[in-house]
Amino acid sequence: MLASLAVFPAAADAALTVQPNAPQLGFPASVTDASSGISLMSCQDTSGFCVETPAPNPTQPLSVPGNYTPDGEAFYQLADATVPNAGIGLARFALEQAFTTADPTAGQQIMFGRIRFRFGGLKPGTKYRVTHPFGVDEVIADGSGIVNQTEDLGCLGPPCDFAAANYGRISAFLQWDPTVAPAAPTGYVGNFAVPHAVIGSPAGTNFVRLEELTAGGLVAATVGETSQFLVQGKLAGAAPAPAPFAIADATALDYASRQVGTTTPAKNVMLSNHGTANLTVTAATIGGADAADFQVASNGCAGAVAPGSSCPIAVTFAPQATGTRRATLSITSNAGPPQTIALMGVGTPATLPAPAPVVIQAPAPAPIVVQAPAPTAVKAAPPRVGALRVERRVSTRTARGRGITATFSAPAGVSVARLRLIRVGARTATATKLVVLTAPGRQTIHLRAKRARPGRYRLEVSVGTDASALSARATTLVTLSR
Repeated sequence: MLASLAVFPAAADAALTVQPNAPQLGFPASVTDASSGISLMSCQDTSGFCVETPAPNPTQPLSVPGNYTPDGEAFYQLADATVPNAGIGLARFALEQAFTTADPTAGQQIMFGRIRFRFGGLKPGTKYRVTHPFGVDEVIADGSGIVNQTEDLGCLGPPCDFAAANYGRISAFLQWDPTVAPAAPTGYVGNFAVPHAVIGSPAGTNFVRLEELTAGGLVAATVGETSQFLVQGKLAGAAPAPAPFAIADATALDYASRQVGTTTPAKNVMLSNHGTANLTVTAATIGGADAADFQVASNGCAGAVAPGSSCPIAVTFAPQATGTRRATLSITSNAGPPQTIALMGVGTPATLPAPAPVVIQAPAPAPIVVQAPAPTAVKAAPPRVGALRVERRVSTRTARGRGITATFSAPAGVSVARLRLIRVGARTATATKLVVLTAPGRQTIHLRAKRARPGRYRLEVSVGTDASALSARATTLVTLSR
């Protein structure tokens, strides 16, 4: 059983509806994702889009034992991701049919949701964090630096009431992102032979990231990350009608410290439409215990947002009292339940007024007024980037695709970081990326350079309170190879 820490709860409506059993099959005829409306069935055909060996007679209804894949297991959904720098790096998410016997046997049907991690080449005895479409897990590498853990939840022993079983965190179906070419084959949500970006995560985390943790639970380094999945799923009936699918680029905004009575620069939440119809945002509101301390500064999502497009919603923090202040940004749209973003900041005392003048009564009739000296202002040093690290040699294919991975330490009080890749001897940047920082400390950012060519480059990282107030940059050299 997998030891896990669920950091991102599933969306309120994330649930699978299990249909009645197909009489000759003994398994549910289909399973429906309540969020997307997608219904999937077992895929045992000759399309080549699924992993199972085809049933003996794919043109006829499936049945047990006569017309069922000789593999002895089949999937409503199977989604595999390969995490780089982690051995085989397998992260698997599935809703699976199987049997308690070696061969398909009537009366021995079982069904379960599966989350599996198989990583290698890690530090023995070290704790790692896995962020994935269905939550966040913390795992410990064994003495050989291996993680090999599986979570299976469902009906694991007949007789089974499949509709009443608990399939764990597998509460939704992943599908190819329709805004990223190519489109999924007709009648399927993906092709298991082709890696592709996905949507459908109940938490909006449509990727797998593996991070090494310190003894205190902080992130020490990112081992690897991928947003590419091999996805299997055969539609049971017609595809759902075109609909929007909203994904926010953040689950929380942290404004750090701010004096009472002052207002921070705005921080943006980018809302992207990964669906197949226009997204319409009807409201962006602040709620929660300290709602009055946060304001929606601007809403760039007032108009229709086309598939593949994004829009920003800007929020500021103006504490009305000292201490930790919390609220929630709720974004309501035609894409289902509201998107919720946690807001947090710390109010600090306002600046004290200058001391009152001290009056000393002299023997002479007229008083002498002595003005106490004003406090000497100490000019704060500009914020600087610390511990900048980049791989010294990166292939141009990686730079154009996954991007160049930069890690650095951001000081407190900064809100944005800008990364620029500049060819040595050139004046203009080959690639630039501006990122909103939600917290100080260790940062990992991927800079994709689609126009990069082999050669020697300078990577610059600057931080500041906003894009117009960036500090002196930190630089390092990187070589792009063929």
